[in-house]
Amino acid sequence: MKLSTRNSCIRGLFLLLAMGNFSVQASMLCRDSFDTVRNNMTNMNYKSFDQTPNSGWRVLYNQGCYLEAAMLIEQYKTMTGEQQASLQWHLFQNHAMAGKREQAIEVGEALLLSAKNNPAEFLWVEYIAASVAFLKEDRVTLMKMRNKLAAQADFFPNKMNLKVLDSLVDNVKSSYQAAYQQ
Repeated sequence: MKLSTRNSCIRGLFLLLAMGNFSVQASMLCRDSFDTVRNNMTNMNYKSFDQTPNSGWRVLYNQGCYLEAAMLIEQYKTMTGEQQASLQWHLFQNHAMAGKREQAIEVGEALLLSAKNNPAEFLWVEYIAASVAFLKEDRVTLMKMRNKLAAQADFFPNKMNLKVLDSLVDNVKSSYQAAYQQ
């Protein structure tokens, strides 16, 4: 074996070991953060758990611990009986970000059953439907819902959500996480 080939193999082996170590460290960080937030969530009301930056499930989300964030939301819902639509939506997003497509679709479809556009110009139902369509690889529905938001983009929340849908459309072959974060 040539020396340069051998050195390349050794470098590759070290890179794999370093990546494996990073993965273990990330997993430990997620577990530790999950335990910390879970232990504190009994003291959190809905607003502090779901709506406050760097609090509740968002601690895990900000660290890329999407599966743990979804698990935490599920536990919070069970513990409190809380059924706010935004909590369901964040559960959907975390499952989708974690690559748990089927779980995300299930949560998204359940959310669609009770979702309402309130106020009427806020196309929340269409945004949810488009996001679920992305996960189902249903480009027709994704485009139809995207176009409805585009027609109402003068309403600020629709304008914000349209940016996300445009990213989903532009990255339709990507994971939800990759498409959402473009």
